[in-house]
Amino acid sequence: MIALSKLYFHNHDNNSFAQAVVDNIVRNVKSGFKDGRSLKGKQLRIKNRIDPETNQPWVYTYYPPPNVSNEVRLKERESKGVLIHMFEWRYEFDHIVRIQRLDLPSIILTDPMDVCAFHVDDLRRLAARKIRVFGEDNELFAKDFQNVVLQAILNINPEKGYVKVKKSFY
Repeated sequence: MIALSKLYFHNHDNNSFAQAVVDNIVRNVKSGFKDGRSLKGKQLRIKNRIDPETNQPWVYTYYPPPNVSNEVRLKERESKGVLIHMFEWRYEFDHIVRIQRLDLPSIILTDPMDVCAFHVDDLRRLAARKIRVFGEDNELFAKDFQNVVLQAILNINPEKGYVKVKKSFY
């Protein structure tokens, strides 16, 4: 990263995102990577085992797991009972799911994890109805949404108000 920060960057398109990446690299190098340090390995020396190449005690380097949360907080975007008047939910196109409600505007979901914003009762309403899909090609994408709904119901913690996410959530 330090070598990367010393290189000249020519932004011929004046792309603001590219400039923000360069500024972030330069800022992190100047501050000593306070935003995020790289993971450092720990060494374990085993004295009763000798490395045949160096004739020194065996050195085993391991990296502790990073401190990453395994939980996704429910967004307070949708309140309880938003889907009481739900008519249907359907996969439309290009990873977009529309939830039709009677006499109310529809809700559009673009990511399967967006369903975690709903209350547990609303998640049960979604699980009770099968998602409508037009075309066989889109069935796999629509199943991602249904799988997240089912996993969210199974992993809900009503006391804390969040969904516990497993490694293979969807």
